[in-house]
Amino acid sequence: MYTAKARNIHGESTNFCQLKVLPKKQPPPTPPKPSARPVRAPSIQTSLATSTWEEGDTAILQIYAQGEPRPQVEWRFNEQPIYTTESIKTEEKEDGWNRLIISPVTPAHTGVYTAVAVNEAGESRTSATLQVVPSTTAKTSTHEDMLQEDVFERIGRPTERTEEVVRRESMQYSETTSLPRELETTKTATEKRWVEQIDEVFERASQRSAEQREVETAETYVKVGTQLTVHAQ
Repeated sequence: MYTAKARNIHGESTNFCQLKVLPKKQPPPTPPKPSARPVRAPSIQTSLATSTWEEGDTAILQIYAQGEPRPQVEWRFNEQPIYTTESIKTEEKEDGWNRLIISPVTPAHTGVYTAVAVNEAGESRTSATLQVVPSTTAKTSTHEDMLQEDVFERIGRPTERTEEVVRRESMQYSETTSLPRELETTKTATEKRWVEQIDEVFERASQRSAEQREVETAETYVKVGTQLTVHAQ
């Protein structure tokens, strides 16, 4: 409360007033500034390792990379960038695992593979050699096919020639020589026995080497020719 008085020779006057002081309005509190996000260079915890795969398998190369912000992983083959195709895939997981998947793998995929983890703070890399060996199944199948063709080439054709020669010689002897009935019967039985012997040789041919089959076939030809000459005389 404030009082004001005015006075002179004629008298005085008094006045009163009350003064109120209101608190000043405070501005809203300023939110705290976010702290700067920590930055860490990439670190590869699980590195690549040299591995060997068989042709036709599914080859998997993987690493575990950490960093802030999360690093991006680039894959390279003999220091050249790898691009995804139907047979080459890449996987990137949020937990830090990154994989390179090759399926099916072939000998052409043999080489040095490199994984490079990169972020704004730097990079980290790891390399390893991937080796691909030819499939033993494919080699065995190819060898069997070639062996079968070799059997037909070396045995099938001589067989046809032998039967043709025997047939021609039999026709020649029938036309030029009048054989006794008993000798003709013996000759027929002998020819039958020759055919059986030749069939037996061919039956065993698939279980023996090509060299053995050639020797047996040649010996049979000689034996057939000798016996045929004896009977002709």
